Amino acid sequence: MTRLLGIDLGTRRVGLAVAEEGDLGARPLATLARRRSVAADVEALARIVAANRIDEVVVGLPLDMSGTEGAKAIEAREWARAVAQQTGLPVRLRDERLSSHVAE
Repeated sequence: MTRLLGIDLGTRRVGLAVAEEGDLGARPLATLARRRSVAADVEALARIVAANRIDEVVVGLPLDMSGTEGAKAIEAREWARAVAQQTGLPVRLRDERLSSHVAE
């Protein structure tokens, strides 16, 4: 069974949740404070990935409502690329438009 790590990348914190592929939901795992660099963020994340036997990472992509990529989406894409390079795991980006609305 594939273990997925969901990531909600914020300006000051990184929210983490874990799920087994096929689960209907994820369970909260941790919240990390953002470090001074992407490399430091990814180093901290790599330890969590190893400790939780994560097989794949899913990073929220904050697209504009029109579907275009603003500064936050570009940052998330670059951050996800660094995670893939550091961990060697597959990293998917997931459109998170309306995700807060659906959660409510």
